[in-house]
Amino acid sequence: MREILFRGYSKNEEKWVYGCLTLNYTIIDKCGDEWQVEPSSIGQYTGYRDIDGNKIFEGDVLYLDGSYFTIEDMRAMSGDKAARATIAAHNYKVD
Repeated sequence: MREILFRGYSKNEEKWVYGCLTLNYTIIDKCGDEWQVEPSSIGQYTGYRDIDGNKIFEGDVLYLDGSYFTIEDMRAMSGDKAARATIAAHNYKVD
């Protein structure tokens, strides 16, 4: 079972924050601090990590065979390309 974790960008703090998501676009981190985030920046942890061990979130851009794609694109792929995209998610650094 994968960890349930959200990420969003706080314009006020100019940084990415991680934690639990509330209904009013607030993320509460492990320390209990609350961060108002941009709704369009919110992504849930996919359960995948890149080659450096960084968590991959919905909306991250990955690279495979000379093409860039998102996790959402990968989920729509079928067969061998989807399998290779999954491998890419585990082997390529997310930019």
